[in-house]
Amino acid sequence: MAAHFLSQLNGELARVTMDRVPEPIFWTDAAGRLTYVNAAACRSLEYSQEELLSMTVFDVAPDFGEEMWEAHWQELKKAGELIFEARQRTGAGRFQQAEIRACYVTNGEQEFSCAFAREVSTHRAEALRLAQKDLWLQDAQRAAALGCYHFDLVNDWWGCTAFLEEIFGIDSAYPKTLANWLEIVAPEDRAMMAAYYQGIAADPEANFDKEYRIQRVSDGRQRWVHGWGRFQRDDQGRPLSLIGVIRDISTEKGHALQRQRHRDYLQALTRLGAMSGKSPGEVCRFALETAVQHTTSKVGFFFFYDEKEAMFTLFACSEGTNDACRVQDFPRKVPLAEAGLWAEAVRQRRLVVVNNYAADHPGKKGVPEGHIPLERILFVPIFDQEEIVAVVAVANKEEVYDAADGEELQLFLDGAWRQVIRSRMETDLRRARDAAEAADRVKGEFLAVMGHEIRTPLNGIVGMSQLLKLSDLDSEQEAYLTTLDESSASLLELIDEILELSHSAAEERPLRSVDFNLAQAIEAVAASQWHLIEKKGLSLSFEHDRMLSFLCGDRQRFKQVLLHLIGNAIKFTHKGGITLRSRLVEEEADSLLVAVSVIDTGIGMSNETMTQIFRPFVQAEMGNSRRYGGSGLGLTLCRRYSELLGGGIRVESCEGKGSSFHVEMRFSRTHKKGEFPMISRPSTPVGRLRVLIAEDHEISLLYLEKVLQYYGHETVSCGNGEEAVAHWREGAFDLVILDIQMPVMDGEEALREMQKIALHENRPLRSVALTARALRHDREHLLEAGFDDYIAKPAHKEDIAAALQRAQEVSKG
Repeated sequence: MAAHFLSQLNGELARVTMDRVPEPIFWTDAAGRLTYVNAAACRSLEYSQEELLSMTVFDVAPDFGEEMWEAHWQELKKAGELIFEARQRTGAGRFQQAEIRACYVTNGEQEFSCAFAREVSTHRAEALRLAQKDLWLQDAQRAAALGCYHFDLVNDWWGCTAFLEEIFGIDSAYPKTLANWLEIVAPEDRAMMAAYYQGIAADPEANFDKEYRIQRVSDGRQRWVHGWGRFQRDDQGRPLSLIGVIRDISTEKGHALQRQRHRDYLQALTRLGAMSGKSPGEVCRFALETAVQHTTSKVGFFFFYDEKEAMFTLFACSEGTNDACRVQDFPRKVPLAEAGLWAEAVRQRRLVVVNNYAADHPGKKGVPEGHIPLERILFVPIFDQEEIVAVVAVANKEEVYDAADGEELQLFLDGAWRQVIRSRMETDLRRARDAAEAADRVKGEFLAVMGHEIRTPLNGIVGMSQLLKLSDLDSEQEAYLTTLDESSASLLELIDEILELSHSAAEERPLRSVDFNLAQAIEAVAASQWHLIEKKGLSLSFEHDRMLSFLCGDRQRFKQVLLHLIGNAIKFTHKGGITLRSRLVEEEADSLLVAVSVIDTGIGMSNETMTQIFRPFVQAEMGNSRRYGGSGLGLTLCRRYSELLGGGIRVESCEGKGSSFHVEMRFSRTHKKGEFPMISRPSTPVGRLRVLIAEDHEISLLYLEKVLQYYGHETVSCGNGEEAVAHWREGAFDLVILDIQMPVMDGEEALREMQKIALHENRPLRSVALTARALRHDREHLLEAGFDDYIAKPAHKEDIAAALQRAQEVSKG
């Protein structure tokens, strides 16, 4: 019937035309019988034309039943055209989905459905695959925070992917032009990006590659992005379009910024740790400037807080804040009740962030007229244990303050406050040390002055006594002078011990090692005390270790220790004798521990006394201080010096049977051999010398003149250093004796002037220092200053004679 109907529609031509149509065509009558199929339908369903024309709709579309077909036919007649999907069964037994477009055809007598079928299973699978790929692409772009764009520069229009719209905070309705893109760029980067775009657009070789900030249209939040793009250009190199991608790098930037902030804070903490010696104020100012810099804020404030008084005290504003602030008479103290949002950091006892200062906030009291406008502010309290001691605020960061800002700043300020505490302790210690040093200097200066003031008149007493001994005296007068000499010597010993102890407590000079013969040093010290031993009728014996001969160490301190111990033994021994013993205690590769013992048969000590004997001002029996005299300082010096020499001192004693003092000191080995010459003190120098004397104390000057004249020398005298220099310039002298402490010009300055003259005129200069400052370090200082010799006041005539002898030996060649 369909063939007959088609023959009526131009017959063979219509049939050929339908056979060539690439889409399957099915003609069906009202009963569902297939009346015509084209070649495409046969290929699609894998049946021959004869096979299909013997089938019904129910055979090729098994989902249709008779009722369903009837309903479908009636709907088709009514609508004239239907589009629907149906499942078809092929000759190979498989099913495929087809989209059917059916139309109602009739010639008034016959009714047909002419349907065009399109197999959609393959297309749908491809579409699903493409859709899946698109989803994958979108997911990949989202995972990479990446959006694509195409910029039509000729028509000033750009399009982008949905995710790029999400990055920009826009929708598809946003007008996409160059000007609108620049509106999306953050205001602080807008001018820079406009200049950058113009630059690369004009350069035929350039492409887009730039990091910049955007400000999202939807919420105003700033994001960091990295844009890449390649220009499409015409033959003249003019840009036609720009195709590329934009990636959201805010997370990476945030992590990089976080790492940089961590590094910055670590560096700042390192600098804090190196601020030893800085004042607490300097530490606080450094902490404030660091807080402003590392939070990228514009201003900062540092307030101390007193919890007891509930009072804020402004300590400092960040650099530049005062210049920008126009507040007149800004209050330095603010009570907690009037502190506004500052008070919240104290009340809540935690950091407080206000990212929109213009909004209403509980407790906000505003700022005084002329104050820097506040946009956002971060308050951080500083704790000392449980007490809030300060509040630091930073304000007006370009972006909002986040949790990391507060947490990192809190940790840094806690570390800064620990440094403030250390700085306060260091400041207190420095003040205490400076006060102690000042007290030591005052004490030292006082002792030096007192020593000078005591020794100078004592020099007159000893001098006059010495001069009287040179005259004719009877036995009674000689006894009087001997008593005077002994009293002077006791007084001098007391002065020396007090000054030496005071100086050694304030300042210990370094050890000065020299090579010396131990036995000779011991015997030399004993020889200096022989007249006292002989006077008391005591015996003196030596027991030297044959293994000990030459040592290297501080001979001067060793001799001082030994001198004190021998003097002590003489003082407290009335009969019997004294034994000096040396022995090797310990031997190492490059050092020797040597013990020297001073053993006497004196009054001895109780066990209680032995536990205190090395303390200052303690004697064998405190009640004996009137009978035996002395300061009780000698053994204190012995202990101090023996410990300084790497050893120590101990005592063994029994009341009524004597004492044994054992001192140990460490010395280095020496490779020198042979005997060191013993220095003997001559009685009277021979030969005549011309001597210049400068001494402002008349009695001391008279004594020196008389002693020198007694030994046959010529003297020229003056009262100050300036006169001495004038005499030296005019005449030749074999020896110059200069008192150190003189008016107008002191002895040291006078020596320097004479040395200049001697150097210029190639003249010999032999100088002797005369001083009432007679401690060991004073002698060393004067010899280092250029003096050739040294005489301490009070000066005995034997000391003067020895100095003259040494000077004459030098003058002879």
